[in-house]
This record gives sequence, C-alpha cells and structure tokens, in this order.
Amino acid sequence: MQNALKHLNRVLRVYGSFVNNEEGELVAHIMPKGFTVKMLTETGQQALQGFQGIEANGFTISRVTWDYENYLIISQRTSGGIITILCDRSISMPLLNLTFNLVTKKIETIMESGSVEPVIVEEEEEKEILPMGTAVEPKFFDLIEVHLAKFIGPMATIMVDEGINEMREDRDNFPISKISDLVKVVSKKINNQKKQEEFLALMIDPVDELLKRSKSNED
Repeated sequence: MQNALKHLNRVLRVYGSFVNNEEGELVAHIMPKGFTVKMLTETGQQALQGFQGIEANGFTISRVTWDYENYLIISQRTSGGIITILCDRSISMPLLNLTFNLVTKKIETIMESGSVEPVIVEEEEEKEILPMGTAVEPKFFDLIEVHLAKFIGPMATIMVDEGINEMREDRDNFPISKISDLVKVVSKKINNQKKQEEFLALMIDPVDELLKRSKSNED
C-alpha cells in the first residue's frame, strides 16, 4: 500500500496522502513531518463519518474536497475506507484524477484482501506531569481551534497539534507559560499576513486572561 501512496505522492504539488479503513483506523500514510498517527486517525474518522452520514440517507458520493486559500484536502471513498491527500490548490486536476483513480483501484484490492493492519500509534516519551493550574485546560485549545478555523477551516485541529509537536510539548500537559509562543507558532499556519494579524488580535484577550488567572493562582 505504501508503494501505491508513493505513486500518488509523485504527482506534482501533492504534499502527502494517507488511508483509513472502514473503522477509521489509519492503515498507511506518507505525510510531512508533524502529522502524527493520532492526528491522521482523527481526521480520517471525521471524513469517514461524513461519507457514512451521506450514505445512510440513501445518497452516493465518491469524493469530497475542502478548498482553502493555498491548499486542498481531498478524500476519496473506497470499498474498504477512504484515501485522503493534501495538495496545492494549483494542482493539475486531470493529472491528479488519472493517478487517483489508478491508485484507488490498487488500494481497494489490497484492502479487500483482508491482510491490512492498522498503523501502530507511536510511543510517546514519558513527560513530567505539570502541577494543577500550570497546564493549559483542554477548552482553551478548543478556543484556539475555533478562531483558527475562521482562516484555515477544519485543518485547524491538525495545525494546532502540529504547532504543539513543533514545540515538543503535549496537548494534555502544555505549560501555560508557553501559550503565547504556541499562538504565534499556530498563526504561521495561516498563509496570509493580514489574516495572521487578525487571528493574533482575536487571541490577545483570551491569552492575557489565561496568564492572569495562572499568575493569580500562583499568588
């Protein structure tokens, strides 16, 4: 299956691709650094739920495309799950379609063989658990994602996780003291300076409030 994805990734302006089975489990991927098994599994599950919801209502759809300012996310339904690619908006669709159709048939054959195993989640290094009140609460990441999604759409969750990984931190144990740095890192995921500034402006008050509460707890 990796060879099939390599063939797909050779198409000019395709950045990466991955495959999820009918249960949403990740079974193969060739993606840029920063995309974890967990992230790709969650993304695949969300896309698969969308397909299954449409199918449950008696409709048939083979492909969904999310169109953003500088990139596209395209999910292709297969008999055993879905194939998803991340590519540039300027990609040649005729060339992509030709390759995508060939790769889809190869992957369907592999999936139907029943010999495909889910990708094992990477083992994470054991990290020191921060004292209560010094780690960012999960709902604050939700807020970052809501504001970020206004500029890059449903890739927001993936981009926040990517930013956390770049800082070598853990979402469940992220230091409040580094939240301003994370917001700046995440803002770089927006490929438009004006929109970056708009995102940063939206985050000023929430970040200040979080830091004040943290300082108050310390006192």
